[in-house]
Amino acid sequence: MSESTECLIYARISDDPRGNHAGVERQQRECRDLAESKGWTVVDVIVDNDASATTGKPREGFERLLAARPERVVVWATDRLVRVAKDLERVLDLGLEVHSCVSGEVDLSNPTGRAMARVAVAFSTLEGEQKAERQRAQHRQRVEQGKPWGWGSTNGRMPFGYALSDEGSIVLDETEAPLLEEAYREVASGATYAEVARRWAGQGLTYVGRERCQHESGSCPGGHEVEKQPHGQWLRQLMHSPRNAALIATEDEGEYVPGAWPAIVDADMWKAALGVAGNLNLRGKGSGKRQGLLTGIVQCGVCDKTLRLRWRTNRQGVKQYRVYASECSHVSVPQEWLEEYLEGRIVDALSEPLALGQHWQWPGEPRPGAEATETARQINALRERMTEAADSYALGEIDRATLAKVNQRVRESLEPLEAQLARSYAGSPMFGGEAPTSREEMLTRWQDGTQDERRALVRHLLREVSVKQRKRGEAMTKEALTLRWRWRLVPIDYTMPDDLSPDLV
Repeated sequence: MSESTECLIYARISDDPRGNHAGVERQQRECRDLAESKGWTVVDVIVDNDASATTGKPREGFERLLAARPERVVVWATDRLVRVAKDLERVLDLGLEVHSCVSGEVDLSNPTGRAMARVAVAFSTLEGEQKAERQRAQHRQRVEQGKPWGWGSTNGRMPFGYALSDEGSIVLDETEAPLLEEAYREVASGATYAEVARRWAGQGLTYVGRERCQHESGSCPGGHEVEKQPHGQWLRQLMHSPRNAALIATEDEGEYVPGAWPAIVDADMWKAALGVAGNLNLRGKGSGKRQGLLTGIVQCGVCDKTLRLRWRTNRQGVKQYRVYASECSHVSVPQEWLEEYLEGRIVDALSEPLALGQHWQWPGEPRPGAEATETARQINALRERMTEAADSYALGEIDRATLAKVNQRVRESLEPLEAQLARSYAGSPMFGGEAPTSREEMLTRWQDGTQDERRALVRHLLREVSVKQRKRGEAMTKEALTLRWRWRLVPIDYTMPDDLSPDLV
């Protein structure tokens, strides 16, 4: 036993969602009482609040404790210090003297004490594994009953878009749910999360988030609830939640079952918006205001890097004109020429009668015709096959390997159909009002639209805009551009002008 009269106190609690430090402060009081009864001087207090000891994620306070190499550590219970074998071995390597308020001294200086410590940690590991199994069982039961996890009760805060009725049932929030539904339509139409979030922030909308803070007793990773302005990353995480489509994720990756609460959007719209948002080829990566129509959209045809607007200057350094160029220096194209050319291509394409019928509709509404309905019918039939296979497995009629094989084959058939349905739901980001009846009216609509509306339309219509490399001094022509369209804008038996047809897919 150490002859020193100094000690260090270590306190930890795994879960402190409200960030009030109540648990670790109670531990500190009892540890100080023990130190005082022993006549020890407390030289430091280290706290890991809201920090698990079993996830493998480094604990800031624990690492600081090991680096300090104290001779004596006082804890409320030994499992506050270590719960897994690898952490115990690190403590043993330092030869620390550990005193616990609830179990007394743990003498790690002899084989018997080290063996007892290893046994205690083994039981802590067993307890953790049993708890995890109980939680998995609760999750399976929740899935079977269609109940939400961690929300939907009077004890917790409701997620964005939902509220509790006076009777305690889950209902749609009258203000937030319509905004979120419209956001899905906008993203499905090509808008970015950052664009939607900026508009919400401009309207004065806020959400309740958490901020990390510092206390005298240590850091507070869980943080405190504060009102924050919407931003793209937050909105992306919010819209990716299957909760908004009243779906619950199962233990099988990519599989969902219906939840027993109202949906903000249907499952097909949820998947459609995420499918469009997941295509990064034409999505800008910044959150700032776009100065050009194609900023963050047009790409280098050599290395696929995104082109940005830059100034071309003369020998005296005077700015002459702006070009789309990238750091790779493979390509550059004058902004005015490229935007005027692309404007003409889009207006020409959308002025075709069938194109107007396809694209001039409210965002998110399926196109007229039976194609989307038939695709949805095929998807539902395939999903039903997966449900039947799961029932057969539950009844013992097939084994797990057969179930996995069936699900894999069905998923392979589902992917192209869901992508096709997503295209049906990806409504056009046109500018509202009645459909134009001529090219001149279409051009007027394009020119009267905002920059964000025109950019959204480019992303909606084109999956690729890239510039090929030219020889030095060679003039810029349309042959140096590659345009790959998302939509078939004309009937198969219709002949477009030679200038347009090769790029249509």
